[in-house]
Amino acid sequence: MVKLPTSNLRSSPFVKTLMGLVASTRVGRSLAPIMTVLGLQDRSNSFILNLGDEGATLVQIRAGQVVDAVFAEAAVEDGWDAIREMLQTDPTARVIVVADVLEQMFREDTVPKVGILDRGKIVKRRLDLTFPNDLLKAALPLPRTRGAAQSVLFTALPTSPHLERWIAFLNEFSNPLSGFYMLPLEVVGLADRLAPSAQGETRRVWRALISQEAASGFRQVFESGGRLVVTRLTQRPTQPLTPEAEAMLIERELRSSISYIKRLGFSDADRLDVVVLADPAVCRSVGERDLPATTITVNTPYQAGVLLDLGEVGRDDSPFADVLLGLWVARKRRPTMTLPTPRIAQQMRMTQVMRWSAIGAAALTLLAIFYVGSLISDYIDGGDTISSLEAQLKSAKTDLDTENARVKGYPIPLDELTQVATTEQALTKDELDMGATVRKIGAALANDGRVTRISYEMLAQPAAGQRGKKPAIDNGKIPSGVTYEIHIVVKFDPPGVPTPDSDAATSRAKAILNRLVAAFADSQVQALHLPSDLQVNQIIEGNASGTTTDTQQAASPVLTAEYVIRMET
Repeated sequence: MVKLPTSNLRSSPFVKTLMGLVASTRVGRSLAPIMTVLGLQDRSNSFILNLGDEGATLVQIRAGQVVDAVFAEAAVEDGWDAIREMLQTDPTARVIVVADVLEQMFREDTVPKVGILDRGKIVKRRLDLTFPNDLLKAALPLPRTRGAAQSVLFTALPTSPHLERWIAFLNEFSNPLSGFYMLPLEVVGLADRLAPSAQGETRRVWRALISQEAASGFRQVFESGGRLVVTRLTQRPTQPLTPEAEAMLIERELRSSISYIKRLGFSDADRLDVVVLADPAVCRSVGERDLPATTITVNTPYQAGVLLDLGEVGRDDSPFADVLLGLWVARKRRPTMTLPTPRIAQQMRMTQVMRWSAIGAAALTLLAIFYVGSLISDYIDGGDTISSLEAQLKSAKTDLDTENARVKGYPIPLDELTQVATTEQALTKDELDMGATVRKIGAALANDGRVTRISYEMLAQPAAGQRGKKPAIDNGKIPSGVTYEIHIVVKFDPPGVPTPDSDAATSRAKAILNRLVAAFADSQVQALHLPSDLQVNQIIEGNASGTTTDTQQAASPVLTAEYVIRMET
Protein backbone atom coordinates (compact mmCIF):
# COMPACT_ATOMS: atom_id res chain seq x y z
CA MET A 1 0.00 0.00 0.00
CA VAL A 2 1.34 3.42 -0.99
CA LYS A 3 0.59 6.27 1.38
CA LEU A 4 -0.04 9.51 -0.48
CA PRO A 5 1.23 12.73 1.09
CA THR A 6 -2.05 14.60 1.57
CA SER A 7 -0.43 18.00 1.94
CA ASN A 8 1.34 17.71 -1.41
CA LEU A 9 -1.74 16.22 -3.02
CA ARG A 10 -3.93 19.03 -1.74
CA SER A 11 -1.51 21.69 -2.93
CA SER A 12 -1.01 20.18 -6.39
CA PRO A 13 -2.32 22.31 -9.29
CA PHE A 14 -4.60 19.53 -10.56
CA VAL A 15 -6.33 19.03 -7.21
CA LYS A 16 -6.65 22.77 -6.61
CA THR A 17 -8.18 23.20 -10.05
CA LEU A 18 -10.58 20.31 -9.45
CA MET A 19 -11.58 21.67 -6.03
CA GLY A 20 -12.06 25.09 -7.57
CA LEU A 21 -14.44 23.67 -10.20
CA VAL A 22 -16.40 21.81 -7.54
CA ALA A 23 -16.51 24.86 -5.27
CA SER A 24 -17.79 27.09 -8.08
CA THR A 25 -21.05 25.12 -8.34
CA ARG A 26 -24.08 25.61 -6.09
CA VAL A 27 -23.47 22.23 -4.48
CA GLY A 28 -19.85 23.22 -3.85
CA ARG A 29 -20.98 26.37 -2.05
CA SER A 30 -23.24 24.32 0.22
CA LEU A 31 -20.46 21.83 0.90
CA ALA A 32 -17.82 24.48 1.61
CA PRO A 33 -18.18 24.19 5.44
CA ILE A 34 -18.05 20.41 5.20
CA MET A 35 -14.92 20.55 3.08
CA THR A 36 -13.36 22.89 5.63
CA VAL A 37 -14.20 20.56 8.54
CA LEU A 38 -12.88 17.53 6.66
CA GLY A 39 -9.64 19.34 5.94
CA LEU A 40 -10.17 19.51 2.17
CA GLN A 41 -9.73 23.26 2.36
CA ASP A 42 -6.49 24.76 3.54
CA ARG A 43 -7.25 27.01 6.52
CA SER A 44 -3.80 28.62 6.30
CA ASN A 45 -4.78 30.18 2.96
CA SER A 46 -7.26 33.03 3.15
CA PHE A 47 -8.17 36.48 1.92
CA ILE A 48 -8.77 39.51 4.13
CA LEU A 49 -11.05 42.14 2.65
CA ASN A 50 -11.07 45.54 4.43
CA LEU A 51 -14.12 47.49 3.32
CA GLY A 52 -14.20 51.26 3.66
CA ASP A 53 -16.12 54.16 2.22
CA GLU A 54 -13.23 55.11 -0.06
CA GLY A 55 -12.51 51.62 -1.34
CA ALA A 56 -11.31 48.20 -0.22
CA THR A 57 -8.02 46.47 0.48
CA LEU A 58 -7.70 42.76 -0.33
CA VAL A 59 -4.86 40.89 1.38
CA GLN A 60 -3.89 37.37 0.33
CA ILE A 61 -2.58 35.06 3.07
CA ARG A 62 -0.77 31.90 2.09
CA ALA A 63 0.65 29.50 4.69
CA GLY A 64 -0.09 32.14 7.33
CA GLN A 65 2.02 34.85 5.66
CA VAL A 66 1.05 37.89 3.61
CA VAL A 67 1.96 37.31 -0.04
CA ASP A 68 0.07 40.06 -1.84
CA ALA A 69 -2.25 43.01 -1.29
CA VAL A 70 -4.24 45.22 -3.62
CA PHE A 71 -6.24 48.40 -3.04
CA ALA A 72 -9.34 49.17 -5.10
CA GLU A 73 -11.02 52.53 -5.08
CA ALA A 74 -14.80 52.35 -4.92
CA ALA A 75 -15.33 54.52 -7.99
CA VAL A 76 -12.74 52.82 -10.23
CA GLU A 77 -13.74 49.64 -12.05
CA ASP A 78 -10.14 48.56 -12.57
CA GLY A 79 -9.81 48.03 -8.84
CA TRP A 80 -12.81 45.69 -8.78
CA ASP A 81 -11.25 43.67 -11.63
CA ALA A 82 -7.97 43.40 -9.71
CA ILE A 83 -9.79 42.06 -6.65
CA ARG A 84 -11.75 39.62 -8.84
CA GLU A 85 -8.56 38.27 -10.40
CA MET A 86 -6.91 37.78 -7.03
CA LEU A 87 -9.91 35.91 -5.59
CA GLN A 88 -9.99 33.62 -8.62
CA THR A 89 -6.43 32.47 -7.94
CA ASP A 90 -7.60 30.44 -4.91
CA PRO A 91 -11.35 29.62 -5.04
CA THR A 92 -11.16 27.43 -1.92
CA ALA A 93 -9.62 29.99 0.46
CA ARG A 94 -12.02 31.69 2.82
CA VAL A 95 -12.65 35.42 2.65
CA ILE A 96 -12.61 37.35 5.93
CA VAL A 97 -14.63 40.54 5.55
CA VAL A 98 -13.77 43.43 7.89
CA ALA A 99 -15.90 46.57 7.72
CA ASP A 100 -14.46 50.00 8.56
CA VAL A 101 -17.07 52.33 7.12
CA LEU A 102 -18.09 55.69 8.50
CA GLU A 103 -21.64 54.69 9.33
CA GLN A 104 -21.49 52.13 12.11
CA MET A 105 -24.24 51.94 14.71
CA PHE A 106 -23.52 51.08 18.37
CA ARG A 107 -26.12 51.19 21.12
CA GLU A 108 -25.77 49.74 24.61
CA ASP A 109 -28.95 48.75 26.43
CA THR A 110 -30.16 46.36 29.13
CA VAL A 111 -32.60 43.48 28.85
CA PRO A 112 -34.92 42.24 31.60
CA LYS A 113 -34.00 39.26 33.72
CA VAL A 114 -35.48 36.15 32.10
CA GLY A 115 -34.60 32.48 31.90
CA ILE A 116 -31.61 31.39 29.90
CA LEU A 117 -33.88 29.77 27.30
CA ASP A 118 -35.84 32.99 26.73
CA ARG A 119 -32.89 35.40 26.85
CA GLY A 120 -31.95 34.86 23.19
CA LYS A 121 -35.51 35.53 22.04
CA ILE A 122 -35.69 38.75 24.07
CA VAL A 123 -32.32 39.96 22.73
CA LYS A 124 -33.30 39.21 19.11
CA ARG A 125 -36.63 41.01 19.53
CA ARG A 126 -34.88 44.04 21.04
CA LEU A 127 -32.31 44.00 18.18
CA ASP A 128 -35.07 44.01 15.56
CA LEU A 129 -36.75 46.92 17.34
CA THR A 130 -33.47 48.86 17.58
CA PHE A 131 -32.44 48.37 13.94
CA PRO A 132 -35.61 47.35 12.06
CA ASN A 133 -34.43 48.16 8.51
CA ASP A 134 -30.81 46.98 8.61
CA LEU A 135 -29.64 43.67 7.13
CA LEU A 136 -26.29 43.40 8.90
CA LYS A 137 -26.89 43.55 12.66
CA ALA A 138 -26.01 41.60 15.76
CA ALA A 139 -26.09 41.78 19.57
CA LEU A 140 -23.18 41.25 21.94
CA PRO A 141 -23.97 40.37 25.61
CA LEU A 142 -21.54 42.23 27.84
CA PRO A 143 -20.04 40.93 31.09
CA ARG A 144 -22.24 41.69 34.06
CA THR A 145 -21.89 41.62 37.80
CA ARG A 146 -23.95 39.33 39.99
CA GLY A 147 -27.43 40.70 40.60
CA ALA A 148 -27.13 43.43 37.95
CA ALA A 149 -29.18 43.65 34.77
CA GLN A 150 -27.76 42.15 31.58
CA SER A 151 -26.16 44.78 29.33
CA VAL A 152 -26.14 44.16 25.58
CA LEU A 153 -24.32 46.02 22.82
CA PHE A 154 -26.50 46.26 19.72
CA THR A 155 -24.59 46.97 16.50
CA ALA A 156 -25.52 47.37 12.85
CA LEU A 157 -24.09 48.35 9.49
CA PRO A 158 -26.74 50.47 7.77
CA THR A 159 -27.58 49.22 4.32
CA SER A 160 -26.19 51.42 1.57
CA PRO A 161 -25.72 50.99 -2.19
CA HIS A 162 -21.99 50.76 -1.60
CA LEU A 163 -22.42 47.90 0.90
CA GLU A 164 -25.04 46.12 -1.21
CA ARG A 165 -22.68 46.16 -4.18
CA TRP A 166 -19.94 44.50 -2.13
CA ILE A 167 -22.34 41.79 -0.87
CA ALA A 168 -23.47 41.03 -4.43
CA PHE A 169 -19.84 41.04 -5.59
CA LEU A 170 -18.78 38.50 -2.96
CA ASN A 171 -21.72 36.22 -3.81
CA GLU A 172 -20.21 35.74 -7.26
CA PHE A 173 -17.37 33.66 -5.82
CA SER A 174 -17.35 30.16 -4.38
CA ASN A 175 -14.99 31.07 -1.54
CA PRO A 176 -16.45 30.49 1.93
CA LEU A 177 -17.10 33.78 3.70
CA SER A 178 -16.36 34.85 7.28
CA GLY A 179 -17.69 38.15 8.56
CA PHE A 180 -18.85 40.83 8.40
CA TYR A 181 -16.63 41.93 11.30
CA MET A 182 -16.67 45.44 12.79
CA LEU A 183 -13.08 46.70 12.80
CA PRO A 184 -13.41 48.93 15.93
CA LEU A 185 -14.76 46.00 17.96
CA GLU A 186 -12.20 43.52 16.72
CA VAL A 187 -9.08 45.67 17.34
CA VAL A 188 -9.88 46.12 21.04
CA GLY A 189 -6.83 44.80 22.85
CA LEU A 190 -4.30 45.69 20.18
CA ALA A 191 -3.32 48.95 21.93
CA ASP A 192 -2.88 47.01 25.17
CA ARG A 193 -0.26 44.83 23.42
CA LEU A 194 1.67 47.83 22.08
CA ALA A 195 1.33 50.29 24.99
CA PRO A 196 3.51 50.19 28.13
CA SER A 197 2.37 47.83 30.87
CA ALA A 198 -0.08 49.26 33.43
CA GLN A 199 0.37 46.57 36.08
CA GLY A 200 -0.01 47.91 39.60
CA GLU A 201 -1.78 51.04 38.35
CA THR A 202 -4.43 52.20 40.82
CA ARG A 203 -5.97 54.71 38.42
CA ARG A 204 -8.51 53.80 35.78
CA VAL A 205 -6.65 52.99 32.56
CA TRP A 206 -7.86 54.19 29.16
CA ARG A 207 -6.19 53.34 25.85
CA ALA A 208 -6.56 54.89 22.42
CA LEU A 209 -5.46 53.42 19.08
CA ILE A 210 -5.01 55.90 16.22
CA SER A 211 -4.35 54.44 12.78
CA GLN A 212 -4.72 55.36 9.13
CA GLU A 213 -6.33 53.04 6.57
CA ALA A 214 -6.27 53.43 2.82
CA ALA A 215 -9.87 52.20 2.57
CA SER A 216 -11.36 54.55 5.15
CA GLY A 217 -9.22 57.26 6.83
CA PHE A 218 -8.02 58.05 10.35
CA ARG A 219 -9.58 55.66 12.87
CA GLN A 220 -9.62 56.24 16.64
CA VAL A 221 -10.61 53.42 19.02
CA PHE A 222 -10.91 54.17 22.75
CA GLU A 223 -11.16 51.25 25.18
CA SER A 224 -11.20 50.74 28.92
CA GLY A 225 -11.34 47.54 30.89
CA GLY A 226 -11.13 45.49 27.69
CA ARG A 227 -14.31 47.06 26.28
CA LEU A 228 -14.91 49.46 23.42
CA VAL A 229 -15.90 52.87 24.77
CA VAL A 230 -16.04 55.08 21.67
CA THR A 231 -14.70 55.08 18.12
CA ARG A 232 -14.36 57.87 15.57
CA LEU A 233 -13.47 57.88 11.89
CA THR A 234 -12.05 60.96 10.16
CA GLN A 235 -11.73 60.84 6.41
CA ARG A 236 -8.38 61.75 4.90
CA PRO A 237 -7.97 65.21 3.41
CA THR A 238 -8.16 65.34 -0.34
CA GLN A 239 -4.72 66.99 -0.53
CA PRO A 240 -1.55 65.32 0.81
CA LEU A 241 -0.37 66.62 4.20
CA THR A 242 3.12 67.18 5.49
CA PRO A 243 4.20 65.08 8.48
CA GLU A 244 3.86 68.14 10.75
CA ALA A 245 0.36 68.89 9.45
CA GLU A 246 -0.67 65.28 9.84
CA ALA A 247 0.64 65.25 13.42
CA MET A 248 -1.37 68.42 14.13
CA LEU A 249 -4.46 66.71 12.67
CA ILE A 250 -3.94 63.69 14.93
CA GLU A 251 -3.55 65.98 17.99
CA ARG A 252 -6.66 67.96 17.12
CA GLU A 253 -8.81 64.85 16.65
CA LEU A 254 -7.42 63.33 19.85
CA ARG A 255 -8.32 66.39 21.93
CA SER A 256 -11.78 66.40 20.40
CA SER A 257 -12.28 62.74 21.31
CA ILE A 258 -11.01 63.32 24.88
CA SER A 259 -13.56 66.06 25.41
CA TYR A 260 -16.23 63.58 24.32
CA ILE A 261 -15.15 60.64 26.52
CA LYS A 262 -15.16 62.94 29.55
CA ARG A 263 -18.93 62.64 29.32
CA LEU A 264 -18.48 58.85 29.61
CA GLY A 265 -16.46 58.93 32.83
CA PHE A 266 -12.94 59.96 31.80
CA SER A 267 -11.16 62.44 34.06
CA ASP A 268 -7.77 64.11 34.04
CA ALA A 269 -6.75 61.93 37.00
CA ASP A 270 -7.14 58.76 34.92
CA ARG A 271 -4.36 57.18 32.89
CA LEU A 272 -4.52 57.49 29.11
CA ASP A 273 -2.14 55.47 26.90
CA VAL A 274 -2.16 56.51 23.23
CA VAL A 275 -0.81 54.30 20.44
CA VAL A 276 -0.25 55.91 17.03
CA LEU A 277 0.40 53.92 13.84
CA ALA A 278 1.85 56.07 11.06
CA ASP A 279 4.82 56.38 8.71
CA PRO A 280 8.25 57.19 10.24
CA ALA A 281 8.09 60.95 9.52
CA VAL A 282 4.65 61.32 11.11
CA CYS A 283 5.77 59.23 14.08
CA ARG A 284 8.65 61.64 14.70
CA SER A 285 6.35 64.64 14.41
CA VAL A 286 3.81 63.14 16.80
CA GLY A 287 6.60 62.42 19.30
CA GLU A 288 7.60 66.08 19.25
CA ARG A 289 4.12 67.35 20.13
CA ASP A 290 2.68 67.68 23.62
CA LEU A 291 -0.34 65.37 23.39
CA PRO A 292 -2.83 65.24 26.30
CA ALA A 293 -1.96 61.65 27.32
CA THR A 294 -0.07 59.82 30.04
CA THR A 295 2.07 57.84 27.56
CA ILE A 296 2.53 58.11 23.80
CA THR A 297 3.64 55.07 21.75
CA VAL A 298 4.38 55.58 18.05
CA ASN A 299 5.12 52.76 15.60
CA THR A 300 4.93 52.19 11.91
CA PRO A 301 2.49 49.45 10.84
CA TYR A 302 5.51 47.37 9.86
CA GLN A 303 7.07 47.71 13.33
CA ALA A 304 3.74 46.92 15.01
CA GLY A 305 3.39 43.74 12.91
CA VAL A 306 6.79 42.54 14.10
CA LEU A 307 6.01 43.41 17.75
CA LEU A 308 2.67 41.57 17.52
CA ASP A 309 4.33 38.52 15.90
CA LEU A 310 2.21 38.93 12.77
CA GLY A 311 5.14 38.89 10.40
CA GLU A 312 5.76 41.40 7.62
CA VAL A 313 2.63 43.41 6.84
CA GLY A 314 4.04 45.66 4.11
CA ARG A 315 6.81 48.16 3.49
CA ASP A 316 8.50 49.65 6.52
CA ASP A 317 7.70 53.20 5.35
CA SER A 318 4.00 52.59 4.58
CA PRO A 319 1.56 54.70 6.66
CA PHE A 320 -1.47 52.47 6.08
CA ALA A 321 -2.47 49.85 8.66
CA ASP A 322 -5.08 47.99 6.55
CA VAL A 323 -2.98 44.83 6.30
CA LEU A 324 -1.94 44.96 9.95
CA LEU A 325 -5.45 45.36 11.32
CA GLY A 326 -6.92 42.80 8.91
CA LEU A 327 -4.29 40.24 9.86
CA TRP A 328 -4.93 40.95 13.56
CA VAL A 329 -8.63 40.17 13.04
CA ALA A 330 -7.84 37.02 11.02
CA ARG A 331 -5.49 35.69 13.71
CA LYS A 332 -8.08 35.93 16.49
CA ARG A 333 -9.32 32.57 17.69
CA ARG A 334 -12.87 33.84 17.87
CA PRO A 335 -14.24 37.13 16.53
CA THR A 336 -15.93 39.47 18.98
CA MET A 337 -19.07 39.77 16.85
CA THR A 338 -20.29 38.59 13.46
CA LEU A 339 -22.81 40.50 11.35
CA PRO A 340 -23.73 37.78 8.84
CA THR A 341 -25.27 38.10 5.42
CA PRO A 342 -27.84 35.38 4.53
CA ARG A 343 -25.12 33.35 2.82
CA ILE A 344 -22.74 33.68 5.78
CA ALA A 345 -25.57 32.76 8.20
CA GLN A 346 -26.28 29.62 6.18
CA GLN A 347 -22.59 28.66 6.22
CA MET A 348 -22.42 29.29 9.97
CA ARG A 349 -25.40 27.00 10.56
CA MET A 350 -23.88 24.32 8.36
CA THR A 351 -20.54 24.63 10.15
CA GLN A 352 -22.28 24.39 13.52
CA VAL A 353 -24.15 21.26 12.42
CA MET A 354 -20.95 19.71 11.11
CA ARG A 355 -19.07 20.62 14.27
CA TRP A 356 -21.66 19.01 16.54
CA SER A 357 -21.92 16.05 14.17
CA ALA A 358 -18.15 15.62 14.36
CA ILE A 359 -18.31 15.84 18.16
CA GLY A 360 -21.13 13.29 18.24
CA ALA A 361 -19.28 10.98 15.87
CA ALA A 362 -16.14 11.31 17.98
CA ALA A 363 -18.11 10.51 21.13
CA LEU A 364 -19.72 7.48 19.49
CA THR A 365 -16.33 6.37 18.23
CA LEU A 366 -14.87 6.62 21.72
CA LEU A 367 -17.80 4.64 23.11
CA ALA A 368 -17.35 2.01 20.41
CA ILE A 369 -13.63 1.80 21.15
CA PHE A 370 -14.34 1.48 24.85
CA TYR A 371 -16.96 -1.23 24.20
CA VAL A 372 -14.65 -3.16 21.87
CA GLY A 373 -11.86 -2.79 24.41
CA SER A 374 -14.10 -4.19 27.14
CA LEU A 375 -15.03 -7.12 24.89
CA ILE A 376 -11.37 -7.79 24.17
CA SER A 377 -10.59 -7.59 27.88
CA ASP A 378 -13.45 -10.00 28.66
CA TYR A 379 -12.23 -12.32 25.90
CA ILE A 380 -8.70 -12.29 27.31
CA ASP A 381 -9.98 -12.87 30.85
CA GLY A 382 -12.24 -15.67 29.57
CA GLY A 383 -9.30 -17.27 27.76
CA ASP A 384 -7.24 -17.16 30.94
CA THR A 385 -10.13 -18.70 32.91
CA ILE A 386 -10.58 -21.43 30.32
CA SER A 387 -6.86 -22.17 30.37
CA SER A 388 -6.91 -22.37 34.17
CA LEU A 389 -9.95 -24.68 34.16
CA GLU A 390 -8.40 -26.87 31.51
CA ALA A 391 -5.24 -27.16 33.61
CA GLN A 392 -7.34 -28.08 36.68
CA LEU A 393 -9.30 -30.65 34.65
CA LYS A 394 -6.10 -32.16 33.34
CA SER A 395 -4.72 -32.35 36.88
CA ALA A 396 -7.95 -33.94 38.14
CA LYS A 397 -7.86 -36.55 35.34
CA THR A 398 -4.27 -37.36 36.25
CA ASP A 399 -5.24 -37.81 39.92
CA LEU A 400 -8.21 -39.97 38.90
CA ASP A 401 -6.05 -42.19 36.71
CA THR A 402 -3.58 -42.54 39.58
CA GLU A 403 -6.34 -43.52 42.03
CA ASN A 404 -7.89 -45.97 39.54
CA ALA A 405 -4.52 -47.61 39.03
CA ARG A 406 -4.03 -47.82 42.81
CA VAL A 407 -7.45 -49.40 43.60
CA LYS A 408 -7.11 -52.08 40.94
CA GLY A 409 -5.02 -54.10 43.39
CA TYR A 410 -7.69 -54.06 46.15
CA PRO A 411 -9.05 -57.54 47.14
CA ILE A 412 -12.61 -56.18 46.95
CA PRO A 413 -13.61 -54.32 43.81
CA LEU A 414 -14.38 -50.62 44.27
CA ASP A 415 -17.84 -50.96 42.69
CA GLU A 416 -18.92 -53.49 45.32
CA LEU A 417 -17.66 -51.25 48.11
CA THR A 418 -19.62 -48.36 46.63
CA GLN A 419 -22.80 -50.45 46.50
CA VAL A 420 -22.34 -51.50 50.13
CA ALA A 421 -21.88 -47.85 51.18
CA THR A 422 -24.95 -46.80 49.21
CA THR A 423 -27.06 -49.58 50.80
CA GLU A 424 -25.83 -48.62 54.26
CA GLN A 425 -26.80 -45.01 53.69
CA ALA A 426 -30.28 -46.05 52.48
CA LEU A 427 -30.81 -48.34 55.50
CA THR A 428 -29.59 -45.65 57.89
CA LYS A 429 -31.92 -43.14 56.29
CA ASP A 430 -34.99 -45.43 56.60
CA GLU A 431 -34.11 -46.83 60.03
CA LEU A 432 -36.46 -46.07 62.91
CA ASP A 433 -34.92 -45.28 66.31
CA MET A 434 -37.42 -47.20 68.42
CA GLY A 435 -35.73 -46.41 71.74
CA ALA A 436 -35.98 -42.69 71.22
CA THR A 437 -39.57 -43.06 70.02
CA VAL A 438 -40.57 -45.01 73.18
CA ARG A 439 -38.91 -42.37 75.40
CA LYS A 440 -40.91 -39.64 73.68
CA ILE A 441 -44.13 -41.65 74.19
CA GLY A 442 -43.33 -42.23 77.89
CA ALA A 443 -42.67 -38.54 78.43
CA ALA A 444 -45.97 -37.67 76.75
CA LEU A 445 -47.95 -40.10 79.06
CA ALA A 446 -46.59 -38.64 82.31
CA ASN A 447 -48.80 -40.03 85.10
CA ASP A 448 -52.09 -39.78 83.22
CA GLY A 449 -52.10 -43.40 81.93
CA ARG A 450 -50.07 -46.49 81.13
CA VAL A 451 -49.38 -48.22 77.83
CA THR A 452 -50.91 -51.64 77.55
CA ARG A 453 -49.91 -52.25 73.95
CA ILE A 454 -47.57 -50.66 71.43
CA SER A 455 -46.91 -51.84 67.90
CA TYR A 456 -45.61 -50.45 64.63
CA GLU A 457 -45.63 -51.44 61.03
CA MET A 458 -43.74 -50.12 58.02
CA LEU A 459 -45.66 -49.10 54.91
CA ALA A 460 -44.49 -47.76 51.54
CA GLN A 461 -46.08 -44.67 50.07
CA PRO A 462 -48.93 -46.05 47.92
CA ALA A 463 -48.88 -45.08 44.30
CA ALA A 464 -51.78 -43.37 42.61
CA GLY A 465 -54.70 -45.81 42.27
CA GLN A 466 -53.20 -48.23 44.84
CA ARG A 467 -54.06 -46.49 48.08
CA GLY A 468 -54.99 -48.89 50.89
CA LYS A 469 -52.53 -51.56 49.67
CA LYS A 470 -49.44 -52.41 51.64
CA PRO A 471 -46.21 -52.08 49.68
CA ALA A 472 -44.19 -55.15 48.91
CA ILE A 473 -40.67 -55.55 50.22
CA ASP A 474 -38.49 -56.98 47.47
CA ASN A 475 -35.32 -58.94 48.29
CA GLY A 476 -35.17 -57.47 51.77
CA LYS A 477 -34.65 -53.94 50.41
CA ILE A 478 -36.65 -51.18 52.02
CA PRO A 479 -38.33 -49.06 49.34
CA SER A 480 -37.91 -45.31 49.31
CA GLY A 481 -40.64 -43.13 50.80
CA VAL A 482 -41.60 -45.58 53.63
CA THR A 483 -44.09 -44.69 56.35
CA TYR A 484 -44.10 -46.04 59.87
CA GLU A 485 -47.37 -46.38 61.76
CA ILE A 486 -47.05 -46.71 65.55
CA HIS A 487 -50.20 -47.83 67.40
CA ILE A 488 -50.44 -47.10 71.11
CA VAL A 489 -53.15 -48.29 73.55
CA VAL A 490 -53.29 -46.43 76.86
CA LYS A 491 -55.24 -47.53 79.96
CA PHE A 492 -56.33 -45.05 82.61
CA ASP A 493 -55.99 -47.07 85.87
CA PRO A 494 -52.40 -46.69 86.85
CA PRO A 495 -51.39 -48.43 90.11
CA GLY A 496 -52.32 -46.51 93.23
CA VAL A 497 -54.53 -44.12 91.30
CA PRO A 498 -58.30 -44.44 91.61
CA THR A 499 -60.03 -45.35 88.38
CA PRO A 500 -61.29 -42.07 86.94
CA ASP A 501 -64.70 -41.65 85.51
CA SER A 502 -65.27 -41.33 81.78
CA ASP A 503 -65.03 -37.51 81.65
CA ALA A 504 -61.81 -37.37 83.68
CA ALA A 505 -60.27 -40.16 81.58
CA THR A 506 -61.25 -38.33 78.40
CA SER A 507 -59.62 -35.14 79.68
CA ARG A 508 -56.40 -37.09 80.42
CA ALA A 509 -56.53 -38.73 77.01
CA LYS A 510 -56.75 -35.34 75.27
CA ALA A 511 -53.84 -34.00 77.33
CA ILE A 512 -51.79 -37.03 76.28
CA LEU A 513 -52.79 -36.38 72.64
CA ASN A 514 -51.57 -32.79 72.84
CA ARG A 515 -48.26 -33.88 74.33
CA LEU A 516 -47.82 -36.52 71.63
CA VAL A 517 -48.50 -33.90 68.95
CA ALA A 518 -45.86 -31.64 70.48
CA ALA A 519 -43.35 -34.51 70.84
CA PHE A 520 -43.81 -35.67 67.23
CA ALA A 521 -44.16 -32.28 65.55
CA ASP A 522 -42.83 -33.57 62.21
CA SER A 523 -45.25 -36.53 62.17
CA GLN A 524 -48.98 -37.05 61.99
CA VAL A 525 -50.56 -37.88 65.38
CA GLN A 526 -54.18 -38.97 65.59
CA ALA A 527 -56.50 -40.34 68.33
CA LEU A 528 -58.34 -43.42 67.04
CA HIS A 529 -60.31 -43.97 70.28
CA LEU A 530 -61.03 -41.99 73.44
CA PRO A 531 -62.50 -43.19 76.79
CA SER A 532 -65.78 -41.38 76.09
CA ASP A 533 -66.38 -43.43 72.94
CA LEU A 534 -68.91 -46.28 73.43
CA GLN A 535 -67.49 -49.73 72.64
CA VAL A 536 -69.62 -52.22 70.79
CA ASN A 537 -69.15 -54.94 73.49
CA GLN A 538 -69.92 -52.59 76.37
CA ILE A 539 -73.02 -53.48 78.45
CA ILE A 540 -74.47 -51.05 80.94
CA GLU A 541 -77.14 -52.45 83.33
CA GLY A 542 -79.15 -50.84 86.06
CA ASN A 543 -82.30 -51.32 88.26
CA ALA A 544 -85.30 -49.22 88.54
CA SER A 545 -83.88 -47.19 91.40
CA GLY A 546 -80.93 -46.15 89.25
CA THR A 547 -78.29 -47.95 91.40
CA THR A 548 -75.96 -50.73 90.25
CA THR A 549 -75.36 -54.04 91.85
CA ASP A 550 -72.00 -55.59 92.73
CA THR A 551 -72.13 -57.62 89.61
CA GLN A 552 -72.72 -54.50 87.62
CA GLN A 553 -69.78 -52.77 89.27
CA ALA A 554 -67.53 -55.66 88.35
CA ALA A 555 -68.67 -55.32 84.75
CA SER A 556 -67.91 -51.58 84.53
CA PRO A 557 -66.20 -50.60 81.25
CA VAL A 558 -62.38 -50.36 80.82
CA LEU A 559 -61.30 -46.78 80.14
CA THR A 560 -58.69 -46.83 77.37
CA ALA A 561 -57.51 -44.64 74.49
CA GLU A 562 -55.83 -45.59 71.24
CA TYR A 563 -53.44 -43.40 69.25
CA VAL A 564 -51.63 -43.72 65.95
CA ILE A 565 -48.41 -41.92 64.92
CA ARG A 566 -47.48 -41.86 61.24
CA MET A 567 -43.83 -41.08 60.57
CA GLU A 568 -42.48 -40.65 57.05
CA THR A 569 -38.82 -41.05 56.16
